[in-house]
Amino acid sequence: MTNNLFQTIEPTSYQQNTTVTISESNLSQDEQLALHYYWQGQYQEALAIWESLLQSSSPTKVAEIHRYLGVAYQDLGQMGRAISHFQEALSIYEAHPSTIEQRQLAEVLIAIGQTQNELGQGKRAIATLRQVISLAEKHHFPVLQTIAYRHLGTAFLIISDFDQAIKSYSRSRELAAVHELPTELVTTLNNLTLALLKRQTLYESQAKAAEVQGNQKEQNRLLFLAQQNHIIATETAKQALDLSQNKPNLATVRAMINLMQLEPQQNFLSQIKNILLSSRPSRSVAQLLQNVAQLESQTEAIKLLERAIDIATNLGDFRTQSYALGHLGHIYEQLGDYSLALEKTQQAQWAAQQVMAADSLYRWQWQAARIFEQTNQDGPAKKAYEGAITTLQKLREEIANASPALQLNVQEDVEPVYRQFLSLLLEKQPNIAELQESLEVINQLQLVELQSFFGDPCLEIRQAQLAQDASLPSHTARIHTLILSKSTQMILELPDGTISSYSVALSANDIEKLIEQWRLQLESSRIPLAYRNLSERFYNLLIKPMSKSLSSASIKHLIFVNDGLLRNVPMVALHDGQKFLIEKYTISNSLGINVQFSQPITNYRGSIFGLSVSVADFPPLPYVPQEIQQIINVVGGEKFIDESFTVLNLKQQISKNFPIIHLATHGYFGGTAKTTFLQSFERPIFLREFEQILSQRTNPIQLLTLSACQTATGNKRAVLGLAGVALRSGVKSVLATLWSVRDKDVVSLLSRFYRYWQQGLSLEEAYQKTLVEVIQQPGTHPKNWSSFVLITN
Repeated sequence: MTNNLFQTIEPTSYQQNTTVTISESNLSQDEQLALHYYWQGQYQEALAIWESLLQSSSPTKVAEIHRYLGVAYQDLGQMGRAISHFQEALSIYEAHPSTIEQRQLAEVLIAIGQTQNELGQGKRAIATLRQVISLAEKHHFPVLQTIAYRHLGTAFLIISDFDQAIKSYSRSRELAAVHELPTELVTTLNNLTLALLKRQTLYESQAKAAEVQGNQKEQNRLLFLAQQNHIIATETAKQALDLSQNKPNLATVRAMINLMQLEPQQNFLSQIKNILLSSRPSRSVAQLLQNVAQLESQTEAIKLLERAIDIATNLGDFRTQSYALGHLGHIYEQLGDYSLALEKTQQAQWAAQQVMAADSLYRWQWQAARIFEQTNQDGPAKKAYEGAITTLQKLREEIANASPALQLNVQEDVEPVYRQFLSLLLEKQPNIAELQESLEVINQLQLVELQSFFGDPCLEIRQAQLAQDASLPSHTARIHTLILSKSTQMILELPDGTISSYSVALSANDIEKLIEQWRLQLESSRIPLAYRNLSERFYNLLIKPMSKSLSSASIKHLIFVNDGLLRNVPMVALHDGQKFLIEKYTISNSLGINVQFSQPITNYRGSIFGLSVSVADFPPLPYVPQEIQQIINVVGGEKFIDESFTVLNLKQQISKNFPIIHLATHGYFGGTAKTTFLQSFERPIFLREFEQILSQRTNPIQLLTLSACQTATGNKRAVLGLAGVALRSGVKSVLATLWSVRDKDVVSLLSRFYRYWQQGLSLEEAYQKTLVEVIQQPGTHPKNWSSFVLITN
């Protein structure tokens, strides 16, 4: 379970709210009493007085009181109310420009930006804080400029732009040093350490992906960058600790925690606890107690979390209370005390619901589901999972927007909720209702994966569309595969509405090893029949259990909605001992979301692009000119080879609305949109740009062919780039390669495919007829034909 980002970044309250000044000068008796209550931590009493003063004060005084109210609600963790009061103050300042100082305006804008950060609204905070920086530079407010750059770093951290976060924090550090702001400097150094740690983790993750892809040079480069980040982060944490030890405070605690994470041999726990337990109870103290609890033994962690709960409860800070209770419940879950674990978890849910904190609520709903499942209470477990997924649905846009519900990690914090729920539904002889619910959850999981892959919410599919009935035509079956931790599940949908499931008794690790081995065998023809054992084994695992149902329903076409690494292997190469699967059925692949079945077309003209020469370290493709000419001979259209294969020409051609776009060029489909690209003559076209180009169309592209591309062998998300870009940009079908094929072999295969399609066969029929003819040629190997996959929407 990952930490909440805002329990590791220094909040303003570490500096006693130096951004929004709370002063006791020129105050009425009531205002002085309110401040007295505030400094004593008696927030409700202070709030009551300030609320009453709003009714009888001048606009300038009302604005000031709104600022005080905003600060108090920040301290209570009630960010919605805080930002509401700050916005009220801003509105008054804007309506009475002659009565305020620019400094007051800058202060309240910083407060708004900080609160937007706390709400996970990083992109909004960036705009707000850049406005502050401009104002502070113009009017020479160095302190506010320093603080604004620090909060700007946090905004970039929220949207996972670590480079810009580090740049902003570094600028704040420079200003704090120049203007001798020691407290601000320590706080910024602590946040800079966190940003460096996060970038280190990113580099390490990317290095693992490069290792899977066999790119050792890139792996070594990324590991070096990760090591450098670790070294700089350690130096930064030590500097923060050195600067703060003369006057130990909460920033000192944060520096110590950072250093313990960087150098596990360091142990400051005794000092940390002394500082925290002697500090005035505050939200910051409660949050830091939770951070320290994760470094302690379970027995000591329980004590620290109980103290954090007491502080948050007395403050009325439901968000912090929710996290502390939830973490306490998790410890009891690990200890096997399920009764106490459930009690604390349900209290955490209640606290989260009081402030509508969906980012913590779903965690405790998920935790309750696990506890119910561990105590064999399947009914309550199911309801808890349903609640967690409903809450996650509310967070989906933030997740896809890269401000992921207070920095959620989709693969660690989101997907497991769906997969564990699906395990509960499917691994105990599911009934029809459970199968139908499973299909809905699988669709939602596919959408979450797509949004995570592309890193934005632009997928034009909403829950209403997911709920639509995508009924199947006659003779067509849809097969869903789902790789779960203990088994792989198969769900079969038939055109009469029948749904059934089959279980493969292999763990995720075991089946994934077999999948990777099978793909390597299919890619290599050095041992001609090496692939056959696994082609037959996978047929027996995946297809044989449903073969009678397929036969009884007179199925002729199979649509595979595959999961994980099964997306990276060709279902056409499954073998029953006598025939390949493609010889028995027409086959296509799909994401299973809002499926539309292709219709015959009369205009087959295409924009055909190709790259035959060596570009950007890619080898030449000498048969590309022949491939392009043969396709032009069949379908007609316009061709662009080598120097004419430019980004500008591609944009212009796609806007002409030809139904076929054919790209015979190198391409690579990695695990994210940032690692997926196609190569033009002048430069690579990364997936985001390619999607924008495709989206210029007024009429949908009927077929997008990518004939020399390659997917990352061991990456579970690589094919999402192929399928996702089509779904997002309205392309009806994609024909692409999973691995590079000799361009000499491609020429004959593709010209046949286009010819059969032009003769009136469906895409699926043309695809099948082409592959079957190649299979029947003497000495042929799946390496040369099974790489091509047909993806339909």
